[in-house]
Amino acid sequence: MGYLRQGTLRSAKAGGLCLLVASLTIGCTRATPSQVSYVGPRIEGVREIVLVNEEGTGEIKLFESIPKLRPILAWAPDGKRVVVQREEDEAFYLSDIEEKKLVRCLTCGLADAFQADWSPDGEAIAFIAQTGVYLARADDPELTQVSSLLDPLAIAWSPDSKSLAIGIWDQGLDLYRTDLAIEETVRLTRCHEQGMSCFSPEWSPDGQLIAFHSMDSSGFHLSVINPDGSGFRTIVDWDYKGEFFEPDAFSPPRWSPDGQQLAFESLSPFGDTDVFVVSVDGSQLRNLSNYPGGDFDPVWSPDGSQLAFVSTRDGNREIYVMDASGTNQVNVSKRPWTDEGAPAWRPVPRETSAWWAYIAGGAALLTLLVIGGLALRRRRGRT
Repeated sequence: MGYLRQGTLRSAKAGGLCLLVASLTIGCTRATPSQVSYVGPRIEGVREIVLVNEEGTGEIKLFESIPKLRPILAWAPDGKRVVVQREEDEAFYLSDIEEKKLVRCLTCGLADAFQADWSPDGEAIAFIAQTGVYLARADDPELTQVSSLLDPLAIAWSPDSKSLAIGIWDQGLDLYRTDLAIEETVRLTRCHEQGMSCFSPEWSPDGQLIAFHSMDSSGFHLSVINPDGSGFRTIVDWDYKGEFFEPDAFSPPRWSPDGQQLAFESLSPFGDTDVFVVSVDGSQLRNLSNYPGGDFDPVWSPDGSQLAFVSTRDGNREIYVMDASGTNQVNVSKRPWTDEGAPAWRPVPRETSAWWAYIAGGAALLTLLVIGGLALRRRRGRT
């Protein structure tokens, strides 16, 4: 896979020059191989939490010396810290993956916390418990309650880190929004009043829409709404076949990084689930995974070129990565003896990206100087 970005070539000479520079600096736009984490079972008391490259190489086991972790891993935007949860005290901890140790307890004293989500700016972590939504600052151990809505099921940050979308059970499944600056919570939907259920919100990258799942007597739908509660519309219908409906077990629709597509899971012609994508206007619905066996829980890579997902095509739950076109489907966990889940892409640390950009820029400049010197020598040779 090449990482050369498409650019505008002003002339054939410029095109050849750009191609030569790119060939010498290939990989500079993706500083390091993209990495995917996944979670497996407990083996001899230690949770299998693994980090691999996008093609399944370079396996690294995280937290091998820390026993009894739950199958939860929430990445910080810097790609260096994660939040994990211990079974023995049910508390979430901030941890450092380089040192593979727990740094600080974030929810000690808060009972029943079961979801953690980093703010996009990396400054805070939101948690949900039966008693409401809570916030911890990455540099401050104090826990603050930001919403007293009971029985929240899911949360999603706005891209500016100023608001939270919350899915709760309130006489039915509905969506709310909390403005963190003023700690004000407003209702976005009244789905239960219309015989509907609305759940699993996910904010668009530009902050203009909130995607979510909805359900009524006609079936399941992927819908969107404006952050002020207006503009409710259905994008596409999807199918679910199961004995029990558990809304907190459904992955939210996943926005592509450019905000143009949504990935989700639905029944396929094989009678199992596949990974689908659809444009935000409801067009270009495509079955990406399209393979016998269950495929579900898709997540986009940070650059939008790939998706990771869970698949049972090999007889157990494995983690796969495919291109955004659905091609090149690769098993990256390769563990036929256990079940894996919770795929997540590791954010690329900013320092690493900047360092490689500096190196690539230097290489490109050196290449230009060499080419320029050769051209000058040829010109002098003719005169």
